[in-house]
Amino acid sequence: MTFKEQLTTDLDIFINSDEFAEDATFTPVAGDAVSCSVLLDKAIEEQPNFEAGYSQTGVEIEALVSDVGTPGIGSTFLINSTTYTVKQIIENDGDFVRMAVR
Repeated sequence: MTFKEQLTTDLDIFINSDEFAEDATFTPVAGDAVSCSVLLDKAIEEQPNFEAGYSQTGVEIEALVSDVGTPGIGSTFLINSTTYTVKQIIENDGDFVRMAVR
């Protein structure tokens, strides 16, 4: 088994709410809400619009593409009574999608 195949097999460990993840409800811009598990990072240093000398703390969510596809801007995640709205897709590697949210 290759390293990439092993990582794909282990995705369920990382996205397990008993380990690292949070339970969430994902609501796409168009369509029905679905339950999923996500990785929530509240202390991301971001540089909006690539402005030199300016940064702010942001929030990012990572989810399995198999659970949420590629969320549209304006889609929401409800996590522990807090609603996060997708502002930007940062990365989609085919397994995980990482988003900037507010």
